[in-house]
Amino acid sequence: MASTFSPGLFEHVPGVTVGAFAHNLLFVGLGNLVGGGLLVGVAYAVAGRRGTPAAAEGHKPLVPALETV
Repeated sequence: MASTFSPGLFEHVPGVTVGAFAHNLLFVGLGNLVGGGLLVGVAYAVAGRRGTPAAAEGHKPLVPALETV
């Protein structure tokens, strides 16, 4: 939204002020932060919940597990 406010600030369009720009930027930024966090969080939750097909069928893993001493 900054691209629509910036020309308005330079051209002195009525109603377009630095305060309106800051208000818009605050809520757009918060919305992107929350929405992106939810979207990425749900994607990770779904991806992490699924088992691998090799593990489900009982196959030997491709990478050997690290052994502790």
